[in-house]
Amino acid sequence: MAVPVFVICICTLLQFISVMGSASAMGSALAQTAEEMAAGAYFTSAGETDGFLGSALSLGFAEMRFSALAGKTGNVQNRNLLLSSIPDDRGAVDLVLTYRAKPAAGGITLPFIVFVQRGRVRTWTGREQGASSAGEEGGEETEHVYVTEFGTVYHTDPDCSHIRLHIITTDSGQVGSLRNEYGGKYKPCEHCGGGSGTVYITTDGDRYHSSLGCSGLKRTVRELTPEEAAGLPPCSRCAGG
Repeated sequence: MAVPVFVICICTLLQFISVMGSASAMGSALAQTAEEMAAGAYFTSAGETDGFLGSALSLGFAEMRFSALAGKTGNVQNRNLLLSSIPDDRGAVDLVLTYRAKPAAGGITLPFIVFVQRGRVRTWTGREQGASSAGEEGGEETEHVYVTEFGTVYHTDPDCSHIRLHIITTDSGQVGSLRNEYGGKYKPCEHCGGGSGTVYITTDGDRYHSSLGCSGLKRTVRELTPEEAAGLPPCSRCAGG
């Protein structure tokens, strides 16, 4: 009696580990999808509405991207994102994944396990509000400049191409033949590795990226008064430096 019971317990444990492995893969793909959509929300709000980026905040894109990241999982059924809110009432990307996972152990009938997983990311706006836009006296507007998180210059135009990146989607197999606006070649990003399949490049950059959520594509911008930005030289493009 002891041997059959032991074998059944081991098989059950292995199947449970298999199911939890699938759940972990589902959760990872869901989180990455939510992060990429949150980053894409910035480009949509900034007017980058062509092609891929214009559809980044949609259930259709969520389904497509999640499926690509999750890959094939034979023990997962009835997978859907229908309970998601894109965006939700607070402006966040809220992805809710439901599915059933059934461990398949030969000769042992185990019930389906129902999973509900959630990935919620606040949409990235790319800008941190700094000084007030009104002066202390008479409600007059205060002049502002813009400085990126690791920038060494200040910008007078929030839509300067150094701040508002123009992102293009392409295939990794074609990157080698593409050139940026200065004639330079694209190299793999040192942060995300560049990746294969669909990748992202900018018109004035020299790196290609595997994800819209890569830090190389993000610009955290602070809005400052000229006095607060004292000591930084002006941007050569928008501030005449």
